[in-house]
Amino acid sequence: MAKYENKNRKHYLGLLNFEGDVFRAYKLSHSDYVIVDDHHEIIEMTNTKGIIYIMNGGKPLTTSYGRTYTIPNEHENARPSDKKLRSFLGLSNLELEDEEDDTDDSINTSITA
Repeated sequence: MAKYENKNRKHYLGLLNFEGDVFRAYKLSHSDYVIVDDHHEIIEMTNTKGIIYIMNGGKPLTTSYGRTYTIPNEHENARPSDKKLRSFLGLSNLELEDEEDDTDDSINTSITA
């Protein structure tokens, strides 16, 4: 796996934290993100909808050393608040509006876990 170098000090949000971030999402652009684990290994490149999908349990994340987490199944204090997540993603509403272009109808677009 490739290491993520944050030399430009990009804005990030801890997606899962147990006495330190297990996963962080770094904002690359307005709607593009890279998710890294606690060893700074790149786990996934995604967009805003992908972050929401992961945060709602649509896809588990696996660390570079093989531990898998489904974020909504973890303790609520280990996850970011809805307010922090919305702010990081640049969303003003609790729920995203469904876009009909490339959205899978089975994806829950609600941020609330």
